[in-house]
Amino acid sequence: MSVVLASSVCDSPEVLRSTRTVTDRPAAGAEMASRRSPHHQPHNFSPRMIAVTSGKGGVGKSNISVNLASLLSRSGVKVALIDADWGQGNLDVLLGVSAKRSVSEVISGERSLWGVMLGLPHSLHLAAGSSGPIHSAGSPMQAMLDGGLMDVCRDHDMTILDCGSGIGSDVMDVCLLCGHVLVVTTPEPTAMTDAYGLIKCLHRDGHKGRISVLVNMAGSAQEAKATFFRLSRVAAKFLGQTLFDAGYVLADEKVPLAVRKRQPFVQAYPSCDASNCLAALMMKLRTKGCKPSEKDPWHKRLARVLRKVT
Repeated sequence: MSVVLASSVCDSPEVLRSTRTVTDRPAAGAEMASRRSPHHQPHNFSPRMIAVTSGKGGVGKSNISVNLASLLSRSGVKVALIDADWGQGNLDVLLGVSAKRSVSEVISGERSLWGVMLGLPHSLHLAAGSSGPIHSAGSPMQAMLDGGLMDVCRDHDMTILDCGSGIGSDVMDVCLLCGHVLVVTTPEPTAMTDAYGLIKCLHRDGHKGRISVLVNMAGSAQEAKATFFRLSRVAAKFLGQTLFDAGYVLADEKVPLAVRKRQPFVQAYPSCDASNCLAALMMKLRTKGCKPSEKDPWHKRLARVLRKVT
């Protein structure tokens, strides 16, 4: 079976027009089915973990992860941010911090995950990634589990894993463990096509949680909504898969400026369009299972922060 996505985004999409074809891809199919590892079992599946991923690189996935974590932690939510883009980590660079330890030491079995976590202001803990080859006897995600990933998850209100892009087994291993997968795309046809390929693999491999789509670098709200509509419609028609609308982030010149400053844009430019969009996204995120505070529930603190940002 092949599925077609539109070549352009119009304000009122009605029919998906063909310019590029998404075909069945084997990366997460036969191989994954033949080597199910222990972390695919339900007892390790956590609704309190969010995987942020994308079908292709260059769509701003890691920047979204950093800014989501920053916005949540500033509201009083205890957040663990883990760089799961094995061998190509850059979250520490985006946050402007220097991490002495990295997840590569967890994957190699040298340290526990808690042993490489870097404490940052506002209840944020970072497990930084590394650049270069990762040495592991097996699946990096299994090594993370062996290194205490679920303990870290239980000790935080929310755990955000910034995955790699694409449909390789390392990406699928992370996503299948998380109760919520946030797929980041842009309105470009290539990004939409690859996002659908990723969603198709998640569906084929039996992901049991929520799959949301965030349209990044959108030219307008109308363009973003049309992009989500197309992905949602084709996923429902050909996969029977429900996609949830996580919203959009408008293209904003302040975003690359914040990257150069090595600061989250919600911190460097809290009133810019991108920050306002991300604040709206936070109101949509499913956070069922987070631990509330008896005197001051975290979702009320989050709402107060979002009102300040917007």
